[in-house]
Amino acid sequence: MKAYTVTTKTGLKFNFVIEGKEGNTVLIKDAETGEVFRLRLLRNHGDRYVVDLNGVEHSIVVSDRLLINGEPACVASIKEAPAGGRFHKDSKMVQKALAENVVQAPISGKILELKVKVNDQVDENTVVALMESMKMIVEVKTHIKGVVENVYVKPGQAVKKGDPIIKLRKS
Repeated sequence: MKAYTVTTKTGLKFNFVIEGKEGNTVLIKDAETGEVFRLRLLRNHGDRYVVDLNGVEHSIVVSDRLLINGEPACVASIKEAPAGGRFHKDSKMVQKALAENVVQAPISGKILELKVKVNDQVDENTVVALMESMKMIVEVKTHIKGVVENVYVKPGQAVKKGDPIIKLRKS
């Protein structure tokens, strides 16, 4: 387990812990809130990367400056926390996120369309719902292969970031 502090150009600090790996997905926990993020590298072209962060694709360019989705990132530094630092692994929270296999809303918005129903078989990276947020359409994707066990939302429903969309049973 490694811990990092990300400092923005405005002086804000965020503390993250690399909790582990599930397949090709890295689990990252916000040390302050306990929120767990799933980060997966989709494509790598030299200094250009496409990553999936909780079901939303982001384009990252790492060169003389850092660009995220074409915009300059406000990151001033990323430093590894010293060993034995103040971050401690909250294994219960990570195990709960892994065990539940719940696909969560990657952003606050409104459910436009559901692409799956209970008992549908899905692969990793399958689009299960479309959301509208800030006049953008956002695809909600699975992080594992499985069978849809439960659907928690319906079209037109407002959801907040992190709200459950569907639950999967690994297959």
